[in-house]
Amino acid sequence: MSKAGDSSSATIIDACCLLNLHAGGRLEDMLRDAGPSFHVVDYVLNEEARSLWTLAEAGNAPLKAAPAGAPPNHLQVVRVDTDEEAADLLSLVAVDRLGEGEARSVALAIHRGYAVATDDRRARAVIANRYPSISIVGTPELVYSWAKRTRATNAEVKEILRKIETVGRYVPGPRQPLFKWWQGMR
Repeated sequence: MSKAGDSSSATIIDACCLLNLHAGGRLEDMLRDAGPSFHVVDYVLNEEARSLWTLAEAGNAPLKAAPAGAPPNHLQVVRVDTDEEAADLLSLVAVDRLGEGEARSVALAIHRGYAVATDDRRARAVIANRYPSISIVGTPELVYSWAKRTRATNAEVKEILRKIETVGRYVPGPRQPLFKWWQGMR
């Protein structure tokens, strides 16, 4: 399976990563410049990410999803459509105790071959243990990949990380991939 960041892959982004990247103030740039197409579950966008509008009031642009059929490198809204996806959604909520947004994202990743962008520890553990063929990325990897791809300056990256930490209230833990890079950029 392709890794997120590879231009041939698609990544489904859950609420925590979406909120963190939006808090950084460069979400649309990151989606456009990242390479893969990004998807978000309708439930995540409509229910869990409502605070994006509050972030917009804090100086960030409001989040805009691409219309159906838009070209890659825009945020595509997807939904659980099949009985198989719905069955896995129910199992991920009932058995694995994932939140509904994470469960919907993982269910779609299982059936559609998406990588999953999440910072949720439980969701990352479930994916790693039960679905090891699914690639997992988080906010640090997405910011790092974008910074490398676009040759962003250290000052730009530091400002994004500062906003993610203060507005998004997210700091990766020491076991998170790229923790040392994040700490070194602060």
